[in-house]
Amino acid sequence: MRLPRGSAFTLMSIAAGVVAAAAVGTAWFPLVRDRELRALDEQARQLELVTLLAVDQLQTRLDEGDSPLLDEDMEAITPAPSDRTAAVRSSAEAILKRIAALADLERMVLVDRRHRLLGAVPSRPASIYGDISPDPALDACDLSQVFQDRRQVRADFRDTDHSRKQAICMPLRADDGTVMGALVVVGDSDAVLRATRQRGRDALLLITVATLAGLVSIAGVRRLLRPLTRVSQAAARIASGERGVRVEVGGPQEMQQLAHAINALASSVESREDEIGSRMHVVHQLSRMVAHEVRNPLQSLSLLVTLARTEDSAESRDGQLRLIEDEIHVLEGVVQRFLSQSGPLRVAPSPCDIGVVEQAAAIAYPRAAASGIRLRIQAPPRLSIVADGTLVRRALENLILNALEFAGTVPGRAGRVTVSLVREDNEIMLVVDDDGPGVPFELRKRIFEADVSSKPGGTGLGLALVRQVFEAHGGDIRCEDSPLGGARFVATLPATLPATLPRSPVAGAKG
Repeated sequence: MRLPRGSAFTLMSIAAGVVAAAAVGTAWFPLVRDRELRALDEQARQLELVTLLAVDQLQTRLDEGDSPLLDEDMEAITPAPSDRTAAVRSSAEAILKRIAALADLERMVLVDRRHRLLGAVPSRPASIYGDISPDPALDACDLSQVFQDRRQVRADFRDTDHSRKQAICMPLRADDGTVMGALVVVGDSDAVLRATRQRGRDALLLITVATLAGLVSIAGVRRLLRPLTRVSQAAARIASGERGVRVEVGGPQEMQQLAHAINALASSVESREDEIGSRMHVVHQLSRMVAHEVRNPLQSLSLLVTLARTEDSAESRDGQLRLIEDEIHVLEGVVQRFLSQSGPLRVAPSPCDIGVVEQAAAIAYPRAAASGIRLRIQAPPRLSIVADGTLVRRALENLILNALEFAGTVPGRAGRVTVSLVREDNEIMLVVDDDGPGVPFELRKRIFEADVSSKPGGTGLGLALVRQVFEAHGGDIRCEDSPLGGARFVATLPATLPATLPRSPVAGAKG
């Protein structure tokens, strides 16, 4: 008899599955037994914790005042006085009932050194208290070991209904260490074993179903074991980085699905490559932004260091050194902000005043003096705003440094830059004017876009970053003609930031 193509492989797979199932079944029963033992040990640990808690509560209650349980004369009285037994029962069972309500227990029994019943949960008939009460748990614990050796005893036993139980017996000690009684906590081992076996049966059923499903899947896979040369060649070409690779869809349904999958994989790889290329472009843009934001402070630092070296006045030199320190902090903030930046530019607003303008101007003064340009600040003595002082300062520095580059370049103009700060209603206006050549009208709408610059060698990033800063605060910026003859940049900030702005999780730096 000749087997159909693929049948030999299927039969071998089924045989291997049967052998695996037999091996699993053989190893299963020891595993189940080990799980049962671990479950019983876990139950014993839980019972021990409950017993420790109950003993601690009982001893605390008994230490608060006189009690028959700690009365050494009580041991010599037979039978135990009913009134004193009732006092112990009332006090002890109140504690035991609270603890039993928190744990899944079969019962709890409290006895004295003569094995007389002093308390029980569930409660027993009143006539039994104060006398010896037969209980398989007490016999299994061998209370003589508990009283003589003063140690905890764990016992497994069969109850009166032949069910399997587990007990923890623990002594109660007086202040002098004398054992005056014992507490026995009983748990239902059969219930624990039933739950463990049920979980084992569920797991075995799951393995059986999974094995059968695997065998059925193997039987179905045989139809796919056909020559796949075209598919493998296409996969190799895709792996080598070739683009535009596609597999012709045809043949059986399985082959068509595989061809569709290979084609989808090729499209996915190409899309992923395009996405990576886009991300690399973003990374390149980000690196250019970092370079731009770092370059201006570095130029200011270089100029400030030169001035500090040649400054004779200690007070002026200290002021320049403070400016250098401020610029170093600005650089740190720039780097940290770009490292943590994701999504829209986030602001960390805090109250600040015109010190932001003064600090930006202080950094620009040395460069203005070196170029012979007059830098003038027009601002009220005090004007508070709520903004991210660090970002606003950097944006204003960019505007001032841009103005300094163009000021004085037109023949006949002395070179002037004016920075104004005014408040109109609920808006704060920052205005930077210069007497340079100005910005052509057709370029004004695009001047704030990345890679657009009106100066030779410019990166086109400075004004783009400035616009991001003011828009992140809920404001805007525009370019106009300046009364000085050059360009005027007007930036607006709301006096109070909108609640919907993207805010930095880090507290904003003070301006």
